[in-house]
Amino acid sequence: MHYPWWYVPFLTSPMLIAVISVLHVLVSHYAVGGGFFLAVETQYAYRSKNADYLKYLKDHAWFFILITVVYGAVTGVGIWWTIGLASPLATEVLIHNFVFGWAIEYIAFITEVTSAFIFFYFWGKLQPKMHIRMGWIYAISAWISLVAITSITGFMLNPGRWLENRTFWQGILNPQFIPQTLARTGGSFLLASLYVYLHSSFRVKDKNLHNLIESRAARPAV
Repeated sequence: MHYPWWYVPFLTSPMLIAVISVLHVLVSHYAVGGGFFLAVETQYAYRSKNADYLKYLKDHAWFFILITVVYGAVTGVGIWWTIGLASPLATEVLIHNFVFGWAIEYIAFITEVTSAFIFFYFWGKLQPKMHIRMGWIYAISAWISLVAITSITGFMLNPGRWLENRTFWQGILNPQFIPQTLARTGGSFLLASLYVYLHSSFRVKDKNLHNLIESRAARPAV
C-alpha cells in the first residue's frame, strides 16, 4: 500500500471533498463572472460619468475581493488538502500528467490576485483607461484559470483517448472539456448577477441607483 487510509467518520472522505468543492465552486465561478461584470460596468460608469454608480462599484469590488480572493483561496486549498488525503494516487496522476496545465493556472491566478488588488486599492488613483484595463486583465486571467481547471475536472469525469497513449493534450482535450467550459462560463455570469443582487439589496438605499443596478446586473444573467 503506497499511502495510509484516511478515515472520516460518518461523513466519509469523498463526501467531505464534495462539501468543500460545492462551497468553493459557488465562489470561484463568481470570481470569473464578477470580474467581467466589474470590468464592463466600470467602463460604462466612466463613460456615462455616473459618480454614484462608480461609488457602488468600488463598494462591490471590496465585497468581491473579500469573497473571491480570501474565502475562495482558502476553500481552494481545502480541496487540494482533502483530495490529497482521500485519493492520493489519483491526485498524483493529476499533478504529474498536467504539470504544464497547472503552471498556466498558477500564472493566471497570480495575475488575477495582483490585478484585483491594483483594481481596488488604486481606485481613483489610476487614470480611467488604466483602471479599466486592470479590470479586463483580471477578468480575462480569471477566465483562463477557469478554462485550465475545467480541462482537468473534465478529465476526471471522462479521460477519453488519454487512456490510449496518456499524453498531455489527449488529457486536456477530453470529451467533457468544451461542454464544461461553456456551462461553467454561463454559470459564472449567472452567479455574478445573483451576487450583485444580494450585495446591492443590503448596500444600496437610493431608488434610482438600485433600479440602475437591477437593470445592468440582469444583462449577464440573461
